Amino acid sequence: MELFLIGFLFFIAMITLTIEILSGTIKFGVISLFLTLLGTALTYFFFGVDASIWTLSIASIFNIGAITYSVRSKSWEKFTQKQMIEGKYDDKETERKLFLYPEQKGKTISSLRPNGRVNFDGEIFEVRSLNGEFIDSGKDVLLAKIESTRIYVVQLPVISNQ
Repeated sequence: MELFLIGFLFFIAMITLTIEILSGTIKFGVISLFLTLLGTALTYFFFGVDASIWTLSIASIFNIGAITYSVRSKSWEKFTQKQMIEGKYDDKETERKLFLYPEQKGKTISSLRPNGRVNFDGEIFEVRSLNGEFIDSGKDVLLAKIESTRIYVVQLPVISNQ
């Protein structure tokens, strides 16, 4: 039973070492080191000094072998991102938004369903209706609020002359 427990500890230590190599987080490496030392300590407790020295030597060889195999087989490349992120933050759009202010009036160029385009003082912006309602093209809108990259508008009520 003791031999099975020690073998199981070393097996789990090798698995956590492999996970450490693949994931790159230090916690699995620490767990692997702890399990290897625990297995060696249990070997010393149950079987004596000679057996624990042999066990530590063999465990070290297997761990170095596991590291070497993992790096050479390039199994970690399955988990790496190979695509470049080509998007960038649009500073010019942010500068244009500086000229907008709440309760500014504009006119829809396209239908807002709930996103669309609105003309504010000759500048065209991508906006969203505040409550998600649909607003037809050519309607007057009022800028309700600006949140980081989003502009929210509401439709102005139509005043009839009767």
